[in-house]
Amino acid sequence: MRTEPRYHLAPWQLRLYHNGKETYTFHETEADAVTAKKKAAKKAKKHGTFALGYDRTAQLKYNEATRILGPKGDIVEVARKEAARAASGYVARTVPVAVAEYLAEKQTLNRSRKHVQDIRQRLTKFAEAYPERDLETISADNILSFVNKQGPGARTKHNFYLLIACLFKHAARRDWVAKNPTLKIVVDADLPAKSKGKVEVLTIAQGEAIMRQIERSESMYIAWACLQYFLGVRDAEAERFRGEWIQRKLKRIVIPGWFLDGDVLSAVTKTAGSDRDDWVLDKIPPAFWAWVDRYPEAFAEGPIAFPSAPAWERARDAVIAEKHFDHWPRNGFRHSFATSHLSWLRDSQATSFLLRHRDAQKLWDHYFAKFVPEAEGELYLSLKPLPAE
Repeated sequence: MRTEPRYHLAPWQLRLYHNGKETYTFHETEADAVTAKKKAAKKAKKHGTFALGYDRTAQLKYNEATRILGPKGDIVEVARKEAARAASGYVARTVPVAVAEYLAEKQTLNRSRKHVQDIRQRLTKFAEAYPERDLETISADNILSFVNKQGPGARTKHNFYLLIACLFKHAARRDWVAKNPTLKIVVDADLPAKSKGKVEVLTIAQGEAIMRQIERSESMYIAWACLQYFLGVRDAEAERFRGEWIQRKLKRIVIPGWFLDGDVLSAVTKTAGSDRDDWVLDKIPPAFWAWVDRYPEAFAEGPIAFPSAPAWERARDAVIAEKHFDHWPRNGFRHSFATSHLSWLRDSQATSFLLRHRDAQKLWDHYFAKFVPEAEGELYLSLKPLPAE
């Protein structure tokens, strides 16, 4: 376990992704935040992104702490936080209550039903393990004890830990807990080693088969399928994508900063001149735009249509029945894109950027299967739509 760092209660949070690295800075005043934002804009001008988040609750508590303790420059964050908690009438939350509030907020943020169900299933088990305990009293040892009892495999334990870590990060930012116990856990040392497992990808024929099946029988979901096939967009994010982000004339996709920033929506990014907060994808496989031109109604403004579980199962099972493959690979679209794109261009930074990884190492560790000839990678990502009848 590692020593816990100081806590930040400053209400302005700047998240910068540049050159494969993600950094966070916290700012006490709007003026400081705006200055930092301008500097980040220069770094992220071409191939980077940043989002400036504002937490109104943190601002109110920060002001109250400053009023009580005085405007001393040497007041550490821990002291500010403790004073703010006392002044705000802190109410302890049991683990089940905290989990319920966390899930409720996930639902209000338009997360997909499947995404919320996956979180609910694991965190409910955690709440059932500590039904009477306040979240504040849960220690790193309690978390490790629970996680190590879950499932026979290391991957299952890691998945449980990651969700619990997200819960406590959420709780710490909202002042439900004074300390985040997961910060004391060193994953590589405190959890069992996780095997990489086998990354399965689609062949050229299999990729064409599933896209043709969707094109013929589930064409309203073409945009959803293309985002995953040609860009490796995560399934949960493809379900929340919007057509107006896809700029046909400029041949680029601009994803708003607030979408990338998760649960902290910024008042700043909604004002004029906020385009630099966005994630700009402009090195997109050319075949993608052929699908956009062929099916403009699927890429129209508004939410992208995504298939229900039965609709997706129909398309997938129909292709399996035709003997193209015996099962659908785990994360099949995303892993296949990563492997084909990297084999084609041999540029790990470019592939990692489209996948929105923090660094290229994740590409090599979890998404890339093996090199195929450059021509095969290019052919996989050159799939064109059927001609109009």
